[in-house]
Amino acid sequence: MRTLIICAIVFLVAFFLMRKPVEAPNIALAMNEAEDTTSCEGADRCVTVYVAPWCSVCKRAMPTIEKIREFISDQDGVGFQIIVGKDEAAAIDSMAKLYSAGVYLDYQDEFAGAMRISSVPTWIVWDRERIIVSRISGVPMGLSGDAQIRMFLEQNLALGGYLL
Repeated sequence: MRTLIICAIVFLVAFFLMRKPVEAPNIALAMNEAEDTTSCEGADRCVTVYVAPWCSVCKRAMPTIEKIREFISDQDGVGFQIIVGKDEAAAIDSMAKLYSAGVYLDYQDEFAGAMRISSVPTWIVWDRERIIVSRISGVPMGLSGDAQIRMFLEQNLALGGYLL
């Protein structure tokens, strides 16, 4: 019995050590006409939130997402992007226009499919090499100040060492 337990532990350790890191897909998505103010290009960390027009939580969370975008825009080395998808093109375009800055448009659900997004909103953080370091679903509601936004980003999205 003891040998079996040791073998199981060795197997689990080897499995987790040899597992290939998950990379974010490098898919060229269209962007709406608004200016992209918080690009992920060259950033040490990229925070991406994937939303859908039919998602009532996504709609209610728009002010919170905008606050987080604004907070991140003041951070060196951290980019932010919003991707709208999982719906008809007209609905995607309509929702994208509600945001204050550039939004990526996933008309064919390519990003959602590659990332296996099944619930929205989904938050994904990747590093400079596009290795995913954090992923959660849902959204914090009622983040009113920078301290609350900072706590959400540090605790839930692994950005502790990247925020000013």
